[in-house]
Amino acid sequence: YKHPEADPSKELAHPLKGGVAKELSDDFRFAAAVASFGMILRDSKYRGAMTYAGVLEEAKGCVGADANGHRKQFVELVATAKGLGAGVSGAGALAAATGIDEKTIRKMAETWSVEGPPARSKKLEEALATVPAEHHAAVKAYFDALEKGGK
Repeated sequence: YKHPEADPSKELAHPLKGGVAKELSDDFRFAAAVASFGMILRDSKYRGAMTYAGVLEEAKGCVGADANGHRKQFVELVATAKGLGAGVSGAGALAAATGIDEKTIRKMAETWSVEGPPARSKKLEEALATVPAEHHAAVKAYFDALEKGGK
């Protein structure tokens, strides 16, 4: 802090013990779960090790009195998002597995979402031509997931 009439500022620090999370209110913990969910969806570098399962665990543990049912709906939304992502490799995972540049994969997915079946087949052929045969199944699974997701 800095006193209004002084030039130098002073740092005040106090270490927090590991049990601090037990003292947090349900409202705070729920807000943290919502923020974590947003970071997962955006694939934020600040999400840390948080996962859908972690968000579900935290949110379920602090639903409490939910007069309008919003917290329960949030838990259902996270469960749905988790289910949609189960077994479906995202662009990052596909890039890591196949060696295709993630930007290229995302561009193919964008084209996939706006163009009809002929262009989609061409994009799949282009993708398969850039990777070794052992990765063809992963690429096909990625595009199948896009197709089923309506993207």
